[in-house]
Amino acid sequence: SLLGLLGQPSFEKALEKTALMLANLHHLKLQTHREWNLSEELKGLKRQTQIMVGLLPELREKIIRLILKLEKNSSCLAGSSSNLLHGDFYYQQVLVDQEKVYFVDLDESTSGDPLLDVGNFIAHLHYYSLRRAEYPWTDYIRLFQEAYFKASPEFFQLEKLSWYASFSLMKLAIWPFRNLKSNWQLMTEKILDLAEKELKDVN
Repeated sequence: SLLGLLGQPSFEKALEKTALMLANLHHLKLQTHREWNLSEELKGLKRQTQIMVGLLPELREKIIRLILKLEKNSSCLAGSSSNLLHGDFYYQQVLVDQEKVYFVDLDESTSGDPLLDVGNFIAHLHYYSLRRAEYPWTDYIRLFQEAYFKASPEFFQLEKLSWYASFSLMKLAIWPFRNLKSNWQLMTEKILDLAEKELKDVN
């Protein structure tokens, strides 16, 4: 797996290749019967955050503030392009074999804004950084973004990318509880902090 290379010199190269292959995927002229729906996705996120509020009532104000800001600033997504997406793109969907990179689990492929895949991948790297803080995650994220946007400069819109990354982090905030992490409360709060930080770039 991609993260199986962490700590090895080949990891950064594999990360760059992952970004280039994702850009290639987004340029494929293939149709899918699904399309990413903002309204439905926000409804699903609200249902999940209701569970989080029940689990962590002390974070209620922060959670509601983040949801409201995501809703309010979703206008930045207007005019998004509709391309083929992986639909659930993160590190576990990437396998590496020497010089080659492979994507798996394309059963959730959909059409929508390519920055959804990019933002989701970045959000998951943020999430993993909370578990393995000894690695230079800021450098890794910058490397991935630069490689992707060098291949697809037409998709670069920082505000949209930040919105999608924040949205994906909000969806990830319940993972520590679902995975029965011993420190799930602290991890959830840190994920929400990361989502809030991403939203600072969204007006």
